[in-house]
Amino acid sequence: MKTEQERFIAGKNLLIHRCSTCHTLERTFIRFKTEDGWRQTVASMRQLNPDITDQEGDLIAEYLIRTQALLAKGRTTKAVEVMTGKTLFEAKCSGCHDIERVNSLKLARPDWEKLVKEMQQNAGETVLTNQDCEAIINYLATTRGT
Repeated sequence: MKTEQERFIAGKNLLIHRCSTCHTLERTFIRFKTEDGWRQTVASMRQLNPDITDQEGDLIAEYLIRTQALLAKGRTTKAVEVMTGKTLFEAKCSGCHDIERVNSLKLARPDWEKLVKEMQQNAGETVLTNQDCEAIINYLATTRGT
């Protein structure tokens, strides 16, 4: 069994060699996601590239989770939550909505909660999980709240 440091280095190498063929590393690290979010992302990428084994996918996800934690050091928990919510908002909502239009709104937290939950019903919980909704609501209420 590999040590934590060996797993970290292996995950980094796999990310560089397996993932950077389609994604820049910069693009990867501007995203803030929950642990589940990273695991889901890696699972989706594995479907596109079946050469990535389960074990390799686990190492890549662990690397992304740990690296994000290191990048978040020194930032408040609230700031990391807001960045995670922003990433989810841009990824999940921009498929159907003009982001600028949504960004022009100013609503109270209960109104954001109602609106996001309606969108979850429209999209389905497989597209927009309860955890996604909570992060998006926190982001919108913090940055676009009244």
